[in-house]
Parts: sequence; C-alpha cells; structure tokens
Amino acid sequence: MISLDLGTNEELSKEFKIFEDGKEVPLKRIQLNRRVTIIVGANNSRKSRFLRHILTTDSYLFCSKNHYSIYGRFEEIMDKVPNYAGEVFIRIKNLKANLKTKPFKENPDTFKEVIEFISRFEGAEFNIKRSSFKSIMDKINKLFSNPDVSLIEEIKSEVELLNAAFKVVLKVPELTESRIPITQFMTIHIKEKKISRPSYIEDYVIELASFVEELVSLEYLIESPNKTYIPTLRGTVQLIENIDSDGGIKESLLNTNIFADTIAKYYNFKSNVKIFTGQNLYKEIKSIRNSIRTIRERFDEFENFISFYFFENKTIDIIPLEDEPGQIQIYIENDSDRKIHQLGDGIQSLLILLFPIFNADSGDWIFIEEPEINLHPGLQSLFLNTITKSPEIVEKNLNIFISSHSNHLLNCVIDQEKLVNILSFEQIITKDENYSLIRNVTNSKTKTLELIGVKNSSTFMSNCSIWVEGISDRYIIKAFLNVYCKSQGIAEFIEGYHYTFFEYAGSNLVHYLFSEDVSASEIEKIKAHLITNKIFLLADTDTEKEKKHKELESLTRDDFIYNQTGAIEIENIISSKILLLLFKSIWEIDSSRFRIADKDYESVRLGEFFNKRLNPKLKKVRNFKGDSGTLTTYYKNKISEFILKASENGTITWDDVQVNEHAKRITENLYTYIRSKNN
Repeated sequence: MISLDLGTNEELSKEFKIFEDGKEVPLKRIQLNRRVTIIVGANNSRKSRFLRHILTTDSYLFCSKNHYSIYGRFEEIMDKVPNYAGEVFIRIKNLKANLKTKPFKENPDTFKEVIEFISRFEGAEFNIKRSSFKSIMDKINKLFSNPDVSLIEEIKSEVELLNAAFKVVLKVPELTESRIPITQFMTIHIKEKKISRPSYIEDYVIELASFVEELVSLEYLIESPNKTYIPTLRGTVQLIENIDSDGGIKESLLNTNIFADTIAKYYNFKSNVKIFTGQNLYKEIKSIRNSIRTIRERFDEFENFISFYFFENKTIDIIPLEDEPGQIQIYIENDSDRKIHQLGDGIQSLLILLFPIFNADSGDWIFIEEPEINLHPGLQSLFLNTITKSPEIVEKNLNIFISSHSNHLLNCVIDQEKLVNILSFEQIITKDENYSLIRNVTNSKTKTLELIGVKNSSTFMSNCSIWVEGISDRYIIKAFLNVYCKSQGIAEFIEGYHYTFFEYAGSNLVHYLFSEDVSASEIEKIKAHLITNKIFLLADTDTEKEKKHKELESLTRDDFIYNQTGAIEIENIISSKILLLLFKSIWEIDSSRFRIADKDYESVRLGEFFNKRLNPKLKKVRNFKGDSGTLTTYYKNKISEFILKASENGTITWDDVQVNEHAKRITENLYTYIRSKNN
C-alpha cells in the first residue's frame, strides 16, 4: 500500500480530516495505490483547494506503510524499557582477557555469525542505546518535513545496523543454557570461544527487535515530477478584443497567456507548474509542425491516437493555419475541413485534455479540473477508459488527479476499481469546526453519488443495450466482441458508453413487453422501451418454445433486434478450441489426448456432457451438472471469467471464436448493431 505523506502541511491539517480505520482523524496521508485519482464531492467541499495544495508542493514523499502508527508503536515499546537499563541497555563486546564463561561447543555457525558482527566495530564493541532509536525516529520525522534522498540512505543504514545487532542478541539463547537475563550488557569471548553473561531475552527486547524489523521493511520514494495543470478556465478558440481607434473599431488578438497568467497569480503557482488552458494550442502545434522529423512524427502519433480511440480509425489532420494566426483547422475522414470553433465543443475539450497527457514525459503529474465540461457523457467514460487502459498512456506511469462532479465518470469507474482511486469530499460544519471529510471510496458508490447530487433520473443511459440471460452470458459475449474488434484493428467497444448489458434472468423474460403496441392482456407487463429504447435481445434456443421465438422475431425493427444462440445455452456455442484451452489451463488436461468437436455438445446439456466426458480425465471427480443438466452456476462463472480474461490478454483470438458458426453469427450481428447505434 503506497501513501502520499501530507502530515507536514499545516494548512491541510486545519482544513481536512480523513475517515480511516472507522474514525475521523487529521489528514496526514492519502493512500494512492493507482495512477489515476478522481476527487468528487459537492460544491464548496474543498476539492479544488485540496488539488491545488498538492499541486504547489515541490517534492512528494511516498511511504509503503503508515509512518504515524509506527511512531506511536515505538513510543509504547520504549515506555516498557525499564529505567534501570540506562542509556546503554544492551552492550555487545569482545573480551580480551579470560573470564569465567560457560564452554560453548554447539552451533558453531551461529557463534561465527556473532563473532563476525562484533568484529566490524572499532574496539570490538557495539552498544544498543535509547538514543539510537531516537536518532532514527528524528530522522524519519525530518524526512517527512524535508524529503531528501541522502537522509533516506542514512535512515536505511542505521536501521539495518540496529537490525543486525538485534539478530545477534536473539541468537545468544541458542548458544547457552543459562538463564541470566539481558538487562544491561552482553559480552562475547573470542579466543576461548565462550560466551560471558549469556542470557534469556526479556519481552521488551523481543518487541524492540520486531519493531526494528518493521523499520527495515519501510520503503520510501521521493518524487519531484514535472506538473501540468488543466483548469476549468480553458478553450482553444483565440480570444479577440475590439479596440476603439481613429479609424473605428479594430479587432485585436488577446495575449494567449491571459488564462494561465490569471490562474498563476490568484493561486500562487510557481514556475515549475505548467498551466495548460488550450489558448496556446495553436502556437504549440505550429511549433511542432515546423520542428525536426522526430517531433513531427510524434504529433502524427497523437493524431493516430485520437483517431483510434475516439473516431473509429478515421484519418484526422490537425493544422494550424499560416494565413489565419490563432486558427486551427481539423479534417476528419468523410467530412470537410473545418475550423476548430466550427466543430463541437466536445472535440475541443478532448484536444485540450489529451494533448498534454499524450505529450507528457514519463512520471509526470497531471491535474485536471472537471474534465466533463463540454463532454458528452459517453465521451467522459471513453476519456477515462483511455487514460487508464491505453498502452500509450499507461506506459508513461503518469499520476493523474481529476476533480469532478460527474456521475458518468463514476459509472465508468465501477468496472475499473483496480485502476482508479476515488476520494469523496464532504463539508462538515459544526458549532466549533468547519472542515472537509475525505473518504477513500472502495465498493459502494451510493454515498458518493449522493454527495455530488445525483438522483436516479440523472443516471447515464448507454447508446444501446444488450439483453442477456445472466452474468456468464454477459462475460462470454463481451469476450467475443473484444476479440472481434481486435481482429478488425479497431478500438474495442466500451461498456457503459457504446452499449450496456441488461440481465433478464431466464424465465423472467415473459414479464417484459417488447412490442410498441400494448394490448389489454399485456397492460401489466414491464414495458422494456421505458428501460432502454434500443435493444438487442439474445435468448437461448429452446425447441419447446418455438412460438415465443417467432413472436419476438416478428417484432424486429430499428430499435429492437432479436437473436437466438442457436444452442441450448450460451456455453454451448463456445468452440471446442476454446474449451480445450480452458481444460488445459484450469485442469491441466492434455488436449492431444482429449478429442471433442462443437457438434458433440451443441444440443446436449453441458453439465451432463462434462460429467461424462471430462470427469474421466480429471484427477479428482467433480460434479458439473446443475438441476436441469446444464452447468452449475459455479462452473458457468468460472468458465465465462476465464474466457473474458483470455480475450483481454490475447490468449484467445477471433480465429478461436469464429470456428463455431453460432458464435460467429451472433458476434457479427452484435457488432453491426452496436456500430449502427453509435454512428
């Protein structure tokens, strides 16, 4: 777990608290386990203030553990060290004179380790002192107030030495049967290979040894990155001022730094913060176009990046017009050239957001205020998906901080919890205090949605919906779509933007009405078009329900498509190539010794089929069969999860899917349908 330390910022500690371990505590650190952090909350919850506090910090210190809890533990242990132990409560020393010692014959290797340790020191003596611990803890505190690499090395050196000394102390009981406790010192006789004043270990010594081991495991990282700030005050259109003159009104282009200069003044930003408002985009593109080839090629890559993720691989040209200073012209394939102000505000917003991110150096930190401004809800999800998953961005290891009021971004995050930190902010006002409470949101988004004022009526509806029976159908269909898009060289469809799934749970389908005409007998049915008005309905082929299939097929229209799987269940259209790969990966079955074909199981219950054909090959017999003879829910989920993951990591391809005619037909139909609803 990585934590960004904030404990030395007095302003933050006055204005913010964080909900940690079930209680509110002063803000001293923030867990940042992912590269993208979204900050949400109602107006006046201090989101932007927090963002700017971090932005104006020169160097950032990350710690692998909670330093503050470790310091508290240290104080508790030191209180247990008895006063009679004094400043030096353990002394490890080589004696040159013969003393009364207990002969030592066992564990020669252990004895050798002890001797080698003490021989490292001048005078052959090492003392474990109270001040040794205080020195280390003082340096750690200094590190948090003034991050310094050399100080980290000092701490590491002192801690490792102290840890080595405690290992010596803990080994002494292995060398003796005596029961004299360590209270002040321990001495070691070299020449006679004997131990003087051997001991058993008191509890506080064991606790201190454990504490030092924990200090050894602490990892620190200091970052002083380049920082880019994208404020809400932004736009690509060149600002014009009308000026009175003797000849009448004249137009004058305003300074393109006017937004950035204003923000830098009011927020006291230093020169190490680059403020990108989009006002200088014309100058930056023009400079790139007139630069050396490698820089020009880099901009070509940016155009290709925009094209692939946002414009279905259509050719895009972004040109700064030479004869019209300040004007950017954009060409999108199958459309005419247009100046940027003639295009939608969403395209301008995408350029402002993605240009600095794409061109950032590895390890840079990017701060974005409300990226949702002028972005369609679908583009918001697509934007977040791009910065969290696209290799071009992920490989840069950027830290991206986003403040937002958008529930659509949160909807997208639901499927990306392992990629994004979410911090929710809530203003707390009492008789004596006025502060903002920060929560690190993990699973449920309900509280966070409430904080940004989201009601059920404001939630996002995707461009179309795919109705499937259950979760395993959803994963398998998503996997098929993923590999099909990869085979076509196009960006994968994004769930929650291009489409969304609706699970109707098998027999419950009869309760939904898909017709636009409502008869008296159907008045009580749930009207599907009120849930979503563009539906692709996929149902299992049930030979006993031909009438139902014909009725649904007859309803086909532009906003309603009905397809059957062509088999008993969705799992029956998984190709034998994929099943054999699955058997090998999960149960280590050699596919060369196990022959099956798609036709073998197309019209049989797969649970029964697996019990009969798969069990003889397994080391341990399993029951794959559910109540109806199909796979149990456990194995449906296990198989569908494997297929989805395999589609994402490239283990299975479209060639593996399309050998099954039903899988090929359904996937191509679905692709055509989703594409048509997203043009």
